[in-house]
Amino acid sequence: MKNCPNCNELIGDSVEICFNCRYNFRLHRVESQEEREQYKVNVQKEEEQRKRQLEKVEAEKQQMLLRNPLYEYCTEYLFDGDNGVLAKHELDDTLEKYARDGWRLHSIVLNEAGKNSSSVSNGLVSMGVNATMDVTILVFERCIKPAEF
Repeated sequence: MKNCPNCNELIGDSVEICFNCRYNFRLHRVESQEEREQYKVNVQKEEEQRKRQLEKVEAEKQQMLLRNPLYEYCTEYLFDGDNGVLAKHELDDTLEKYARDGWRLHSIVLNEAGKNSSSVSNGLVSMGVNATMDVTILVFERCIKPAEF
């Protein structure tokens, strides 16, 4: 906190103009009415210039985005068989089906889903089942709008 040297008002350290007497800490004096009005005009001009600059940047960004290619995506889930293995023919058929429609394989994700069953015990003999099943997730993409140069 600091005191205004003109009116001794207690104000914050970051305050540039006293709220009570309008003392300007940058000029080390009280501003005239003309100086305050000119300051407001300058601030408005700077704000308008900043706004035009932001609008220009946004317009350039939109133009750049319009020139970029546009893709669509599709996911396909393939589940392991009872033996815990993904059927090769199912994978081949899926890849071929999507390729015929113009899709290309973008990525593959393996998701292991666990299945737990309770254990049963009878004296010294106990049985329990703890199985996992993998899900193969295929992500396909295709271009629906090519890039413009």
